Formats: sequence, structure tokens, C-alpha cells
Amino acid sequence: MKNAAMEASALGCSISGSGPSVFALCKDEKTAIESGRKMKEIMDQMGIASNIYTSPINHSGPQIRE
Repeated sequence: MKNAAMEASALGCSISGSGPSVFALCKDEKTAIESGRKMKEIMDQMGIASNIYTSPINHSGPQIRE
């Protein structure tokens, strides 16, 4: 999956925590969608159900609201 994401121009790819999530960091939405599609293809070939989620990077970090 990492190779597939990197070949789709992701900046990086890793396991999120202990799994089962993986993520790819991408420079833009188009690259994120393509990386996700390529990663999903690998999961489909292995017969493992998966979902793709894309989101922008949170530049402000966590905040406490009162």
C-alpha cells in the first residue's frame, strides 16, 4: 500500500497508531484522492474491505472551547 501511495505522488504513508488505519500525506486533494484509490486497489486485491476518507490538514490544532 505504501508503494502504491508513493507511486501516486503521496509525500508519505504510514500506519495510524496500531492500525487498522493507514494514511497518506499529500500535497493536494487530487493527489490524496489518487493515492487513496491506489491504496484501496491493493486492499481489494487482497479481499479486504476498506473505505477512503480525505480531509484537509488542521493547521490550528486542537482547541478548548468554553
